[in-house]
Amino acid sequence: LKRTLPKFRWLKAMAVSYVAVGRMSDKAVIASFTDSKIPTRARHAVANGFADVLQNKVSLAYSGWRDTVLLEPEMENAGTLYVTADQGPRFFYCAVAAPGQQQLPAVQAWRLLRELEQRVVTAQGDQMDGCAPDGLTKQLKKTLKEVVQQHAAVEVDAADQVRNQVDAVAGIMQDNVRQIMQNTASIEQLQGKSSDMAGAADRFRQQSVDLRKRIQMRDLKLKVILGLVITSILLYVFVPLFS
Repeated sequence: LKRTLPKFRWLKAMAVSYVAVGRMSDKAVIASFTDSKIPTRARHAVANGFADVLQNKVSLAYSGWRDTVLLEPEMENAGTLYVTADQGPRFFYCAVAAPGQQQLPAVQAWRLLRELEQRVVTAQGDQMDGCAPDGLTKQLKKTLKEVVQQHAAVEVDAADQVRNQVDAVAGIMQDNVRQIMQNTASIEQLQGKSSDMAGAADRFRQQSVDLRKRIQMRDLKLKVILGLVITSILLYVFVPLFS
């Protein structure tokens, strides 16, 4: 018998199902808003997706860093997660585009995240560093919901499609540049280690030469002392015979 897996039932959910702000220093979500119309399992999937980004990608982030993650729980696609880092970087801003035929274009998602960052900083910028995890969700609920509602309508035109493609290429280029920088850093580290090893080898060789000279000098001293002892014994034995 063919088993049919149950699917999420999306009850006319918004184009953006989830937005959140994460603090990089302690990898905590400090504010979030979830569309109440999305299924419970999808709600867990989007929240867990952003939590995974905070746990695993903080070390990769730099000012203006962007990433896109396709959320795929067991049953069905839960949407596309867009995340960007602020200038610093200190915070992640995340939005999840709900799945569907009229899915939010990437260019519109990045635009939403820029607006999200501006409004969050304006509203609660002085509280973001010191608040508890999830400490600003209540204060920012209205702001986050307004941002989501303003981008509820999916706008797709030729210009957006071109910008979407440009953003995709730019993301790939940024990843390539980051990889090159990491490889360059690795090469520099290897060169540094090679230089240290070469210096250690030179010091070992010099110490070996010094040790060999000291051993030769000690052997020479022993030979001289032994010769003097033998000469003294011979003189002590034979000189009286010729007296």
